[in-house]
Amino acid sequence: MGSFMSLVIPVYNEQDNLQYLYERIVKTLDPRKSIFEIIFVNDGSTDGSLDILKDLHGKDARVKIVDLSRNFGHEIATSAGLRYAKGDVVVVMESDLQRPPEFIPVLLSKYEEGFDVVCALRKQRRAESFYKVVVSKLFYRLINRIIEIRLPQDSTEFILLNRKAVDAILRFDENIRFFRGIVSWIGFKSAVVYYEEDSRYKGRSKYDLSGLLKLAVDIITGYSIKPLAFVTYTGFTVFLASFVMILYYFIKTIVSGISFPGYASLMITILMIGGVQLLSIGIIGQYIGRIYTETQRRPLYLVNDLIGINDKDNAR
Repeated sequence: MGSFMSLVIPVYNEQDNLQYLYERIVKTLDPRKSIFEIIFVNDGSTDGSLDILKDLHGKDARVKIVDLSRNFGHEIATSAGLRYAKGDVVVVMESDLQRPPEFIPVLLSKYEEGFDVVCALRKQRRAESFYKVVVSKLFYRLINRIIEIRLPQDSTEFILLNRKAVDAILRFDENIRFFRGIVSWIGFKSAVVYYEEDSRYKGRSKYDLSGLLKLAVDIITGYSIKPLAFVTYTGFTVFLASFVMILYYFIKTIVSGISFPGYASLMITILMIGGVQLLSIGIIGQYIGRIYTETQRRPLYLVNDLIGINDKDNAR
């Protein structure tokens, strides 16, 4: 294959996986005589990940390192890798080896058919609890009902992009970002392929329930204003219910004389209205917080060091 390929791999405390990941990538691509670079983005790792990456670079110049100044998060680390990727085609993948490097040729073959974006979807989840699988399914079902774009069930950040798609993604400058959402939003010609997910090689997943909830909030506030419409409709519904109740008691008082509502019904009404108000304030607050973050215009990330990369522009 004649195209120059970049692999972008965010890394956060993955010292036990990196050597094996590198070996499997090389074993997969070298027999194809592929011309490629591997860009590891060290996202503020506190273990020995950076030392291992430096050792790999010393043995193979195709290994390049973007060492961020601290942990900025997986989404931003991915953006940093795309910024320094020079390939005609870029493959984004994770470092936990659940996305098998041996599947990269399948992505490339689909790309050669003329697709700008090729997304890899897992056929099934391995080594995950029933609870996590159910939560994930509910997550995608809820998100797709709210946001304006479409996220396939069990989508992952195992994605191939051609140079046109990469350049389009680099035009996005929001600080709170969701990579898969951006890929869906750009709308270029895309294809989907399915792979068998492996168990994590070593280490533990960095995502927990709180992380999933934060991701859901970021996705919803970034790709939909439906929650704000919900606040409006809920407020109108409560107002209408209150008006009907006032009308009911007004008529009852005229027909039957003065009537005093019970304490329970009064408290239920107050708690219901108070709960709706707090929920509405919370939803609006999430959007205001996002606006606040974006208007600060801080750099998306800062680079501590570039190894094997000549571009010394250390802030976007």
